[in-house]
Amino acid sequence: MTFFQILTMRSEYEEIITYRKSYNLPTLSSDINSLNYFINEGYRKNRLRKNSQKALDLAKQIVDYNEKSNISILHSV
Repeated sequence: MTFFQILTMRSEYEEIITYRKSYNLPTLSSDINSLNYFINEGYRKNRLRKNSQKALDLAKQIVDYNEKSNISILHSV
């Protein structure tokens, strides 16, 4: 997986969770803390929402890439 594919996945994740702002999350961003929260806590609260499984899969792939790469692309602001 390339860096640019991860950025595309990150944008796709954000599109899913911000659609009509229907996801119940503390923040609708894709920094590493938000992604980890969604994986560990947020998915359970939002599992019945549209494309929640896809958002979970994307979040896991992005976090996995971040952990395996030497470049951290998902800093919290």
